[in-house]
Amino acid sequence: MKIVDRVFDGKAKNMKILIVDDEVEIIDILTTLIESEVSCEVVTAETGNQAVSILESTSDIDLILSDYNMPDGNGATVFDHNRSNGNIPFVFVSGGYLEDYEDISSFYEVNEKNAYIHKPVDFEELITTINNVFEGSDISENNSKYCHVSINLLLKYGCKSEDVFIKLSEEKYIKIKNAEEDSLDEIMKYQEKGNDRFYMLRESFLPFMDSIIINHNNKLLGTPAKISHIDICGDSLEIMQDSLIQLGLTSDQLLLINTTIETCIDILDSEKSLKDHIQVFLKGRGYFISHSMTAAHISYLLATKLGMGQDSIINKLLYAAILHDILLPNSEVCKIYNIGGDEYSALDSISKKLVKEHATECSKMLSNSDKVPSDVLTIIREHHELPNGEGFPRGVSESNIFGLSLIFIASLHIADHLYHEGHSKDSMYRLLDKLKSRGFASGHSERIYLQFKGIVEKASY
Repeated sequence: MKIVDRVFDGKAKNMKILIVDDEVEIIDILTTLIESEVSCEVVTAETGNQAVSILESTSDIDLILSDYNMPDGNGATVFDHNRSNGNIPFVFVSGGYLEDYEDISSFYEVNEKNAYIHKPVDFEELITTINNVFEGSDISENNSKYCHVSINLLLKYGCKSEDVFIKLSEEKYIKIKNAEEDSLDEIMKYQEKGNDRFYMLRESFLPFMDSIIINHNNKLLGTPAKISHIDICGDSLEIMQDSLIQLGLTSDQLLLINTTIETCIDILDSEKSLKDHIQVFLKGRGYFISHSMTAAHISYLLATKLGMGQDSIINKLLYAAILHDILLPNSEVCKIYNIGGDEYSALDSISKKLVKEHATECSKMLSNSDKVPSDVLTIIREHHELPNGEGFPRGVSESNIFGLSLIFIASLHIADHLYHEGHSKDSMYRLLDKLKSRGFASGHSERIYLQFKGIVEKASY
């Protein structure tokens, strides 16, 4: 976990945030994370109707963070009331998909600062979202070297490696528990005396909350069995993830992507006509599976950087990553990106035909499926085209290539490079040159190139 750069300006002002969730632990986690970054008052509710009652009796709420699925009034109940009464910024924090909530309409249109955060919660995304909501406002950031920690989290997860403090005044804190002490007796004694505000030093607080979030997310999501058991010959899943983390994906995002991929696989596998192809994919080895999974993660990274992180878009890109090469028999033919190169020339005539036509044929085959959106068919059909017009099978330039296809094509070329040349600093800058030579640094593709260039420049080597 790292601190997100804050954009708050001006004089200090404590804001008031309403957090609505039927899971008390989520409330504790969100409250603790937000208070570590922003000086604020947090009000909480565990049902939709309870939140509505708070909003009816309180006029100074500045922001609402709400789950969707709750008893006694869901997130739509809170959203509808807010839209008709003040319309303050509203952030859904939910494990579902916004487009599936049929009782939510015009969510982004009614307030341009409304936002959606997918569970499991990512700390940086949470704070960045709050920054965006209050950009330009006179909001007070929390610059204290001490961070408040929920007593519930302390008692549930323990704090063996952390010093714990109580606050005597604005400037004075005293230590009541030393790091490496297992006992929570002192904390419980102070709690019995009515003190429920406990603190950690910021440098201890961040890893402490990291471990809690990972623990909670693992319980929430479970282990993504299909993905975690894919064996990548020559390059383990851990090595692939090292590359992705270096490029800016967090462990929570990796967990979310892998779980979403597993869901996509389950959906596709449920269709009889696709079942055999999906099983071939799951049994894939070497480059076949490695470049597909890496491209899926890179697609997510690029789409979110481009402001296209909606669930429907991400799912289309992940479907394409899973399906685009399912008609190819082995890793060697999957590696061919240039039908004018030596590798292609060395193939027999049957393999040449297969390589050249597999994108079109795969799209045709999948067109009979009810599970595969039409945009995915387009992405698959175009996944070997290039912005400079030197791709195949049609050899069209970027003006005739679908926007999501351009993201996926870039992701495939990045994945191919990572597989063959690794992720050293020199290698990544060679990759930028390679993308530029293929037409990604101009026209409609330039946004993709510039976002990836920024990722490379900020990466840790």
